[in-house]
Amino acid sequence: MNLVRDKIVLCDSWTNGRLPLVAGAAGVVMQDTSFQDYAYSFPLLATHVDVKDYVNWTSNPTATIFKSYKANETLAPFVASFSSRGPNRIKKDVLKVLEFVEKSDLQFEQRVEARPLLNPVQSFELALSFPLSVATSPEAEFAYGAGPINPLKAVNPSLVNDSESIDYVKFLCGQGYSTKSLHLITGNNSTCSGVINVTMWDLNLPSFARSPMALKSFSQTFKRTVTNVGLPSSTYKATLTTPLALKINFEPSVLSFTSLGQKLLFVVKVKGANGTTSSSFQETPPPMAGHKLPTSWLLFIGLAFSLVLSCNGASEGEKKAHTYIVYMGDRPKGDFSPSSLHTSMLQEVVGSSKASESLLHSYQKSFNGFVAKLTEEEMKKLASNKIIGAKYYRSDGRIGKGDIASPRDSHGHGTHTASTAAGWPGVSVNTFSLDQSMYPLVYGGYCFEGSLNNTLVNGTIVLCDTTSNGENQLQAGAVGTVMQDGGFTDFAFSYPLPATNLGLENSSDIYNYIKSNSEPMAIIEKSIEKKDELAPYVVSFSSRGPNPITSDILKPDLTAPGVDIVAAWSLATTVTGQEGDERVVPYNIISGTSMSCPHATGAAAYVKSFHPTWSPAAIKSALMTTASPMSVVTNTDAEFAYGAGQINPSKAANPGLVYDAGEADYVQFLCGQGYSDNSLRLITGDNTSSCIDSANATVWDLNYPSFALSSPQNKSIARVFHRTVTNVGSAVSVYMPVVVAPPGFAVSVEPSVISFKALGQKISFVVSVSGVVSERVASGSLVWDDGVYQVRSPIVAHSYS
Repeated sequence: MNLVRDKIVLCDSWTNGRLPLVAGAAGVVMQDTSFQDYAYSFPLLATHVDVKDYVNWTSNPTATIFKSYKANETLAPFVASFSSRGPNRIKKDVLKVLEFVEKSDLQFEQRVEARPLLNPVQSFELALSFPLSVATSPEAEFAYGAGPINPLKAVNPSLVNDSESIDYVKFLCGQGYSTKSLHLITGNNSTCSGVINVTMWDLNLPSFARSPMALKSFSQTFKRTVTNVGLPSSTYKATLTTPLALKINFEPSVLSFTSLGQKLLFVVKVKGANGTTSSSFQETPPPMAGHKLPTSWLLFIGLAFSLVLSCNGASEGEKKAHTYIVYMGDRPKGDFSPSSLHTSMLQEVVGSSKASESLLHSYQKSFNGFVAKLTEEEMKKLASNKIIGAKYYRSDGRIGKGDIASPRDSHGHGTHTASTAAGWPGVSVNTFSLDQSMYPLVYGGYCFEGSLNNTLVNGTIVLCDTTSNGENQLQAGAVGTVMQDGGFTDFAFSYPLPATNLGLENSSDIYNYIKSNSEPMAIIEKSIEKKDELAPYVVSFSSRGPNPITSDILKPDLTAPGVDIVAAWSLATTVTGQEGDERVVPYNIISGTSMSCPHATGAAAYVKSFHPTWSPAAIKSALMTTASPMSVVTNTDAEFAYGAGQINPSKAANPGLVYDAGEADYVQFLCGQGYSDNSLRLITGDNTSSCIDSANATVWDLNYPSFALSSPQNKSIARVFHRTVTNVGSAVSVYMPVVVAPPGFAVSVEPSVISFKALGQKISFVVSVSGVVSERVASGSLVWDDGVYQVRSPIVAHSYS
């Protein structure tokens, strides 16, 4: 050991490194040239290299083992040397291996099955593996089977070779298995009695194998059945890759499907050419070291063939089917079978065979309608015969100016908000094509309606003393306008003509330029996009807190994007909707709380898609506790501007904990606020709702995901909040509170640790806040943290006069 200690030791053969480590070696060099296509792990520094001569012929040999580095394997993927090879030792005409899967060190290992697969997963994976190169895997299919798995393609394989337990029983019986052996494999009382035995060539595998004797002619027939899991109406043609020594026929040559789940039989006939000699096999790559193959197997390797079924009969319309809701008005009175009616309607459009597959859902109670999967052509055909639409409602029965007696959006606002909530594609909006010409510049005063001289303004850029919608300038014939504006500068406006807004100082400079030049000229450049480094912040037009009705419920709850939002726009109106604006566009840019609301709605729907049983309160909690905190530097109103922060939908889907509340909780809260039974019933819509003194709750006990308290400025205040959180994160988890107290306040949380043992478990805690409100708004927070989830709630103390 003394000779080895703290030295690098050379070993004549491979070792796992344990003995050199025990002897005190600092590292080990092994003379081993066997497996070099995958990595090992050792308990000490180690490498493989032949340095024996250097050690023997050097009086004081020294060495350094450098850190391993990652090299790109340009030949990958290939099958690792340690992986078992085919052929199948039990049944030569059943191809093994099935496939191989990638390992973490970028090499591959064989995936071996211990018993026959009794489900179609085998077919899914094999059919959509991608071929490997015989150059890097000389044993070809005996090394890689159908090829490495391709999970993305395997999700949609189009056709599958399906097999059930009885198919394998027939196969095993055909192979001469005894009843006892059959029981060991199936695990039940299967017998071969009365079973129609099948040959191995008729087992419905997604591969074909035949092992004739060398130099012998042969003929083999394979029977296969494929199940359609792709397009309902589709046609597949066979493509064969055949070596010269084989003749292969595929019958029928075309497979035509009319529905999903349909099964079709085909036959593959393979014949080996007479007079085949050993010279035919000389081009077959030799086996890798350590894997000897009998001569009789070389025929299979050298004469491997592939069969590809390709679908070419589906039209573009069939490939692009979409889901549509077909609305047909009120539900008919009396006996009525919605499914029968809707199926018969679809039969007229898609045919009898496809109608049941196309119909996804029939509405049974609320109205007459259904959901169907249709191509665009089918949808148009159905719409031309049936009513697909909606109703419009006006309580006074009057149609406003510019509106139409139709549910169609004549303004654009509804289309914009709906498409924002649903999601929309990235688009470019450019509503003006500026020719970059110089135009005469004139002064138009306030530019009120009727105040502009059309003769003076026509064909000019007009300077106006105030901001307007630009309609008066357009009607007077102006080609552009410059408006003095000292108001909002943090969002964009749309105008019916090229326009710009300038501050009062710059506008005065332009006015002086007009007065001091006999022929003043101007050009309005195209707007440019500029990244706002201070974003996100709350825009100036957005409402602020505090809550005017219940000051100790923090409002707003959170923020969402609402400035310069690009979304769909109705083609029944123009960009601005103003007279003279002739630009009709499918997308538009507008700003408003109306734009922020559908972002929050879409985020809520996104969370709901992951958690369909969650209550509205739980979803709101998830959105609030995962919101991104915002800066008080750019939002001086703090939480009164942004609430819990900006929504983060991806985090909201997994919040860890939620503050849940139901109708009963809100009834208790309203009763605690002094609501009468009549007022309560107007809110709940339930004429049995009433307040019971013993059940009334304070505002601080409503299970809300934020904490707010208010008092006159410079007055002491203390509040106790009772909350309950529900575990929706890790089943077994321990959360610790992280508290940032508002300035001038002390905050305590009891208990100081909450431990969960199951999902859905509820635990209550108490937050006590005390101090003096010396500022308008004092901000703090409580975060429950388990190391994975951070569940954040704002704590806000504010003053009132």
